[in-house]
Amino acid sequence: MSAVVPSSYSVWNISANLIAIRNLRGLLPYFVQLFISTKLGSLQLERTQSGQVQGKITTEDVASMLVPAPSLSVQQELVAEMERARESRRRKLEQADALLTGLDAYLLDRLGLITRKKKHPRFYAARLRDARRRGDPDFHSPKFKELRESIERCDHPVLTVGEICLSIKTGFAAGREVQAFDDLEGIPHIRPLNMTAHGDLKFEGTKYVPKASVNEDEIIRSGEVLVNNTNSTEWVGKSTVFDTDRICCCSNHITRLVVDPQIALPWYIACLFNAIRSTGYLGLIATNFVNQAGINTETLSALLLPVPDLKIQQEIVDELHRRRSEARQLREEAAQEWEAAKARFEARLLGSEVAR
Repeated sequence: MSAVVPSSYSVWNISANLIAIRNLRGLLPYFVQLFISTKLGSLQLERTQSGQVQGKITTEDVASMLVPAPSLSVQQELVAEMERARESRRRKLEQADALLTGLDAYLLDRLGLITRKKKHPRFYAARLRDARRRGDPDFHSPKFKELRESIERCDHPVLTVGEICLSIKTGFAAGREVQAFDDLEGIPHIRPLNMTAHGDLKFEGTKYVPKASVNEDEIIRSGEVLVNNTNSTEWVGKSTVFDTDRICCCSNHITRLVVDPQIALPWYIACLFNAIRSTGYLGLIATNFVNQAGINTETLSALLLPVPDLKIQQEIVDELHRRRSEARQLREEAAQEWEAAKARFEARLLGSEVAR
């Protein structure tokens, strides 16, 4: 991984984990940075790296790297072409993010829930009888009250999560001593990092637990809503739907919800959790402790949610899937275009045109 320090950074320093390349002779910094990111450039550094746990390269390794040196005009042309490709990729990734980020506002607006952001008083009081039920200040804040009343007074039926679900249970903890290494001997153990902010389930970096250690009722079923019950205050409550045929289980930081199909659609509930999480509401009902926030099954069961009829829920889910599909296509296009641009860059460096 490499980058060029912008000229606007007048004073800067680097950590011991970085190597600075300065005073390039006849080469543009951005040209060198682009070359390092190519297969030819990265392969040279990979072959020189050392270290058993983490790869390491030295200043000598970098100094010995061979870099093509076309004319300045060719360098400028190549850099300009890559900048156009980089800008195209950036625009598509921004469009993809906007599609998913805007989903929260779309859902809240569709349900008539409060979306405006206003300042609330820093000081407030709570009645003693209310404070005995919950002693944490956030629970009694005007912001929490406003959000709660917005849900309770919406134009749709309001039910608790316990009334919506047929089953609510958490996963199980699995430390390093009870982990497996792959699909042959283990089962994927889904954790908060396997869930994105917008409800995607990803398996990169997945931890595994031995198959023999997992009970049948610990296997996640297709259609279950997975809610992240422990995380930083900002991210507690992010949710997704388990919609893969892969055999998986989950950690104790995930709560599994089996939604009653006569009341609600799983993707609607997951989408709603993500939307109200974005308002800070779930962070307010969570119990906060050092650098973490948690929502236990009792608190989650008592949470009130607006539940429109299934037709409206389906319309919301259809919009969710449309945006997710369009965002996924934009990301794929951005990745393919960027890889193609890097391939063209590398081909020009290895071709006869470099000598111009």
